[in-house]
Amino acid sequence: MKIAVPLFGERISPRFDCAGEIIIVSTERGRIVHRAKLLTGGMTSFEKIKKLKELNIDVMICGGIDKDSEQRLLQHGIDIKPWLCGDAKTLLKQFIKEYDSRNNIWGQDSVESKRIKVNRKKRRCHSEGEKKSGKGKIPGLQSMSLT
Repeated sequence: MKIAVPLFGERISPRFDCAGEIIIVSTERGRIVHRAKLLTGGMTSFEKIKKLKELNIDVMICGGIDKDSEQRLLQHGIDIKPWLCGDAKTLLKQFIKEYDSRNNIWGQDSVESKRIKVNRKKRRCHSEGEKKSGKGKIPGLQSMSLT
């Protein structure tokens, strides 16, 4: 399975169309076997989608996504897991683990859907247990390398 995750630093990009890079991960039997970064700065959403199709992406984990991009991705056979946020590496590992444990089915009662809350009114999202402090920083998050 090939998974794409639009990035903003080390976190899932809040908007697909604004992501300057996308991490591409290939998995086999629940393990990451290959990873690469696709630099997408200056690319339109249409160009990003075309590239993801060329790379035979199966699933895209993302934050916000506009309806046109969502429809185009689905037309190209790319499954979308939208409105997620947080550390990309952590959520990617959770997704792979959940996907593998459910025999390739993303369940509505999954660990991720229970842990991730989206506060649509304030347009902020956070994982359960994470508290805001100071100027929007979340304590306990560590810098992680994705390469």
